[in-house]
Amino acid sequence: MRADQPEYLYFMPDSFALASFQLQVRVHYADGTSGQLLAATVNNVYRFEVYCLPAGFTQLGLSNLLNPVASWEVWVCNAAGVAQTERRTYVLATDYVARPRYLLSEGNSYRLLSPGTVDYNGASVGDYSLQWAGPQGLYQQWHKPWLDFRARAVPAEYEVPFRIADLLTLDPAGQELVDFHLQLWQKVSLKVSVGSRLRTATFSYQELL
Repeated sequence: MRADQPEYLYFMPDSFALASFQLQVRVHYADGTSGQLLAATVNNVYRFEVYCLPAGFTQLGLSNLLNPVASWEVWVCNAAGVAQTERRTYVLATDYVARPRYLLSEGNSYRLLSPGTVDYNGASVGDYSLQWAGPQGLYQQWHKPWLDFRARAVPAEYEVPFRIADLLTLDPAGQELVDFHLQLWQKVSLKVSVGSRLRTATFSYQELL
């Protein structure tokens, strides 16, 4: 589950004896330790009424904890600590997603995962698709222009003075003016031998036309 992803635990009391209940959270930290939090207490409970309880990372305020959170468990218990629901376990996802979209089971128009330019409700979510094919896809919008550039670019090679410190200044996306031509470097070749210092480097360029 992602940090901003909304999630809910639904609970319907089936006994008149249950006058109140608690939403408990067991937090497991990245360092291997754990702790328990009381997220909410609900009083004046009605039998057969459905309660929608927050269970997401941000909804529970877990982002405010000092220790990094790895996962958490959520469940409902009565005042005596006896569980009234199953324990839901969530693991925090930290991988990169360009445009996360979420769909809740209750059908609201929350963000839902979509690799295209529209979500599953037909609403626009961006100008570019994460899919390979299609007019707004990765090939047409990004890869094909690069292939077109490669097809018309003029290759050139230059040997230039170069020091170890220059390695820190290399910018693969930078454009360089060489012999009054704007060049985009493709490869850097270094020759280093025992007992000799790095003095020159060979740059393979493609001229920007």
